[in-house]
Amino acid sequence: MKTKTRNVVYVAAFVITLVISLVYKLFLNGRFDALTDKPSDQTDIYSSESIICEEPSEISVYICGHVNDPGVYKTQKGSILNDVVELAGGLSEDAAWESIDLVYVLTDNISIYIPSEEEALPGEFSVQIIGDPEEEGKVNINTADKEELMSLPGIGEATASAIINYREDNTFGSVEDIMNVSGIGESKFNNIKDLICV
Repeated sequence: MKTKTRNVVYVAAFVITLVISLVYKLFLNGRFDALTDKPSDQTDIYSSESIICEEPSEISVYICGHVNDPGVYKTQKGSILNDVVELAGGLSEDAAWESIDLVYVLTDNISIYIPSEEEALPGEFSVQIIGDPEEEGKVNINTADKEELMSLPGIGEATASAIINYREDNTFGSVEDIMNVSGIGESKFNNIKDLICV
């Protein structure tokens, strides 16, 4: 009887020792967490650290005027004017090379007009940077102030003043009427006709 009891105690002790060993081994391998929590080697797909919102890396720029291939180009955010000039086939022969700020940092949805040597203002960077025409609208030559008029390519302070003086006695009935102003010929008109209205 005592032998039987002793054998039962040995078996029970062996089973308990085995269970404790298995639990300890599972705990060391990190698998014990699976019984109470999510596996330790898996990432919570809903954690805030796993959700990343990236900003657009490309911008759209419209370049026209005295470049070989005007148009809308996509370029990397942080690009400079020289990058878009190269995409547009480079500057044309009559472009105002020395009056262009080729390191100007571009932003999204802008329009750039590259002037000719005749249009450029001596000693100044003359590239015209304007916003998206669809958003900004055109310059109304009947109501625009001097600063707005000077935002047009090739229109300096003197020409803007001449436009305002002309308006004192006249009203522009069409955009072509602006050629009645001294200093605005057909060539200059062709450069601004798509940017103005009455």
